[in-house]
Amino acid sequence: MKQEDINLLTLKGYYVMESTITRKPYIDRDFHCFMIEDDETADRMVKTIRDIRKPEKNYYRQSTFCTEFYSLGIKGIHVKTAKKDGFQDVSVEHIDASFPRFYNPEVNGNILLLLETCEKKYLEALKGLPFITPVMIDPRMPKHYPELHYCYATFESEEQYFLLFSTLQEFEEWSESQRPKIWQPLSVTIRSFGRIRGTNSVLINPLSFSLVLNNKQVDIAASR
Repeated sequence: MKQEDINLLTLKGYYVMESTITRKPYIDRDFHCFMIEDDETADRMVKTIRDIRKPEKNYYRQSTFCTEFYSLGIKGIHVKTAKKDGFQDVSVEHIDASFPRFYNPEVNGNILLLLETCEKKYLEALKGLPFITPVMIDPRMPKHYPELHYCYATFESEEQYFLLFSTLQEFEEWSESQRPKIWQPLSVTIRSFGRIRGTNSVLINPLSFSLVLNNKQVDIAASR
């Protein structure tokens, strides 16, 4: 990211326009979010775009763009300053080597747009991409393979919802909340996960997105 872009994004206060559905930055179909300095433009967007809100104005650090935005699959930022007409486009680049090694921006970006638009193409885009599922591994007996147990949630209907996480960070946050701490991360794709879940639904990122995919939707995401 160029220094002039960093200055543009950090020296002014901005509204990062937010989706009312995901409670994350609102992104368009080009995987760009919107940072707006002036109230007039922000208020106009709220009136003309469905499911968008204007949160509090804040000043942002470079790490916001190079880690947080990047991890959500955001590829660029439409920036609107008070003194200029129109938007300037700034690309988002990941530069923080300390960021969790399994951050999966492509999955997160498509999930955000799936939640915002309900369009099938974003479900299909998950095909072949990596997820994490929790497993419990029994102690290995001599001359036997260890047995794996997979985690699922149940609700009032008693239907089983097998858990998937898009990032190691999401998994670890959930794992820390479990007692006892018995779950380990296993990397899977939605396609390979079919042998585990059978015809049951999946629940993706229960602590953030809480995206439920039923059997038909999972089959679409897992199709060749």
